[in-house]
Amino acid sequence: MTVSGIEKFTSETVELTGQFKFPGVYSLKQGDTLQDMINRAGGVTEQGYTHGAVFTRKNVAALQKEAFERTADELE
Repeated sequence: MTVSGIEKFTSETVELTGQFKFPGVYSLKQGDTLQDMINRAGGVTEQGYTHGAVFTRKNVAALQKEAFERTADELE
């Protein structure tokens, strides 16, 4: 059996921590939005403050750290 059109299968996950009804790690499906992920986690608890949320991407954080280190080296 062959499946055409699928070149690469990747499994992405999102970790939701903090004031969610069901915090944890969730599979990310193509087309998912942040709201989809929040809904999957059961929504925000009464103590949750969505305007204070912090959204981070580990790969972006690593790139920013490298850029900061390069800049620091150049300044020295």
